[in-house]
Amino acid sequence: MTSDLILHLNEITVDMASIMFDCSLTSSSETELCSRPGSKDRFIVLVSLGNANFQGQIVIGFPESVMESEILNSVLDLAEDEDEKDELIQSSLGELVNTISGEYIVHDELTRKYGDLTLSPPLVWDQTEESCPRFTKSDGCSGRVKSESDSMEINTFFSVNPIKKVSTYGI
Repeated sequence: MTSDLILHLNEITVDMASIMFDCSLTSSSETELCSRPGSKDRFIVLVSLGNANFQGQIVIGFPESVMESEILNSVLDLAEDEDEKDELIQSSLGELVNTISGEYIVHDELTRKYGDLTLSPPLVWDQTEESCPRFTKSDGCSGRVKSESDSMEINTFFSVNPIKKVSTYGI
């Protein structure tokens, strides 16, 4: 796993947040090789990806402060009650990560290394209401995207690994 891949994911995150929510973010150049994403953020969004030979995941974590950010301000104004507000938050973050993932998997370096990858629908967890599952250990890379005022830090994680084939020869 190379840091170039997570930096590209961060760039797409910045671009999609700008296009979808008119939000100004910047990509951090800090990356870290790691075995699973952290789960300290309030909202965790997972998109699984794969094909016949590889499987992986894109995980993006949003802090509590995302609720006061440009990303959700315009959306939350539409909510009439708390249940609707929660649904709009999860739908908006899920759609943002789904769009980011769709743009990301067509990246030349990614398709050259791993072939065409298919995405799952996004899964969204609000950790104040439910625990995020412990992610499968895999070789991956994490990074960060920040608001220009540094009041919000979005954590990104990407991994893709060969599918382990189990031999049934002799059974």
